[in-house]
Amino acid sequence: MEIIKGKKKRQAPKRDSKKDTVFRTLATFLRDADCEVRRERLKQGAGWRVMSGSCQAFDKKLVFVDSRLDQDEQITFLITRIVELGLELTEEQFSQLPERVAKQLQEAHREQLSSAA
Repeated sequence: MEIIKGKKKRQAPKRDSKKDTVFRTLATFLRDADCEVRRERLKQGAGWRVMSGSCQAFDKKLVFVDSRLDQDEQITFLITRIVELGLELTEEQFSQLPERVAKQLQEAHREQLSSAA
């Protein structure tokens, strides 16, 4: 019997549907502010260390989120982008978020305000 060695396929991490809903809700808030949110596998390899980020191309704001990041990290990244862009969410928008995420967003807003002062 011959053993053939090959690349081991990494299983994709299981996605929590509740966290995925939170991600989509936050992405909607950014889209409402004319920011396109894209979740993609960003380039990695020798000489590359790409994290999630944002840019502007042809007068269009883009936010790229690395799909290989943990879901909590993806959510935290979107919260950071919302705060950095200075988006003010309505009470209705806050009510769409789980309490933990709403508190995290409010805390990030407070930190942004205190560092600006």
